[in-house]
This record gives sequence, structure tokens and C-alpha cells, in this order.
Amino acid sequence: MIGLILLGYGKSERFLKSISNNDLINNPSLINTKLYNYILNSLKNNFNKIFLNITEKKSIADFSIDVFSKISDLIKSVVFVCDLNLDIKKYENIFNEVLITEGGNLRQISSYKGLQKLKESKYFNEIEYIIIHDLARPLITLKMLNDLIDNIKDYDGCTLYINPMDSVAFEFDKNLSYINREKILLIQTPQIFKKEAIINAHELAKSEKDTFSDDLSILEFYTTFKINYILGHKFNIKITDINDYFIVFNLLNFLINNNLYNDYLAGKI
Repeated sequence: MIGLILLGYGKSERFLKSISNNDLINNPSLINTKLYNYILNSLKNNFNKIFLNITEKKSIADFSIDVFSKISDLIKSVVFVCDLNLDIKKYENIFNEVLITEGGNLRQISSYKGLQKLKESKYFNEIEYIIIHDLARPLITLKMLNDLIDNIKDYDGCTLYINPMDSVAFEFDKNLSYINREKILLIQTPQIFKKEAIINAHELAKSEKDTFSDDLSILEFYTTFKINYILGHKFNIKITDINDYFIVFNLLNFLINNNLYNDYLAGKI
């Protein structure tokens, strides 16, 4: 059985900064009216980008949650690492158990707090694996989840990745050294872990005061853990700034309006 940690805590500072620097936002005639209104309405509230709408009825966070609901029979407990004013009651008819905790000023701290909250679950002893996902990635698919679950058995952790399409170079002393892009992995979430492995790795990182950008990198640093890498999808974009939002908004609405979204979820696109 699986414990699920959904990360969505923060003030979206980079996102807000990108809005103030974007000419499109300052000229609404240049962009889709619905898109403009979604942004404008969100800014009137305490802003967190994961609650920004992508469609009339669904936010960025809703799309990920909908995909996880398709494997709800495997998920014993869900921990939302979000602002405590999030109404979690609407998810209680989807998952066995829904918990909530605040995050921290670093992603690593938010993950750690999510793991600590998961320990309070009445199903904790039944949980064998833990999935950790950034709710700012709404374009996950059922195929991604199934691939992760199918490939974790012989490993301590498993992540999605893609290779860059652009040339990659390392700059040193004003000289460029090109790197084989097939050796460069751009890491995505969701990521899945054996329960004991990810909890132990986070405890090690906390005691040593090491800082990491995602959960898989903690296992990678403490080299006693076995890690697997699975090809993800180029559409699995993390929304960090307003330009990411524009891309995801148009991608998702194109897939939905052309009846292609279910094919995307199934991994056919």
C-alpha cells in the first residue's frame, strides 16, 4: 500500500515576480481572456499558484489530484503539505484518509514535515511505499504512476526524468565545455520510495544539516540506497513562473478541447 505526500506550500514568490515583469499581463488584450481573469482573480486572494485555475472548474492542483484518484485503491493515506486553511474535506470521499500539515521555507523541510505527518496515519504500518509529488506539476499521467509502482520493487527510490533537447555546456573561466546531453537527466516528480528508505534518508539529511533540491537527491547522496530512473514526459512541466503557466494552460486546454486528454493520461501521446 502507498502513502502519498502532495507538496503545495509556499508564497509563489518567483511566480509573482515573473508576473510583474511580464508584458502580457500588463496588456490583457494580448492573451486569452479566461486566462487573464484566472490570474487576476487569484491575485485578489492569498496567492498560491497551485490554486490558480487551468480550466473553469479545475485548478493546477486539481489535475494532479484527479490522476492520483485513479489509483485510490492503492493509496491508504494522503498528506497535503499546504496552507492549513485548505479545505481537505472535499478529498475525504476520494481517499481513505486525508491529513494536512504546513510546510517549511525549503522544499526539503516541507517533505520532511509531510513524512512526519504521515507517521500519524492510522494506516502507517500498512504503508510500504511513499509517493512524493509537487502539485505544481499538473500534467502527470496514469502511465507515469503505474510505471513508478511497477519499477520500485527492487529499489529504494524511483524517479521520472527526461533528457534535455538543447545542447548543454558548462562554463568555466569564460570557456565553454560541452556535455553529452544523453548523460544529463532532468528530474521530475512524482517520485516513489520504500517507506523506511525515504524516512531514514531524511533523518540523515536533517542530522547532518545537508540541503537537497528534491527527495531522490537525498537517497543519491547517501550512496547505500538503490535508485531507479524511468523516462517521464516532456509535458510534465513544473509551473515556476508565469511563462510555465501559459504553456501548461494552453497544453491542457488543447488536449481537453480536442478530446485527447484521456489518451495523454494513458500514455498514448
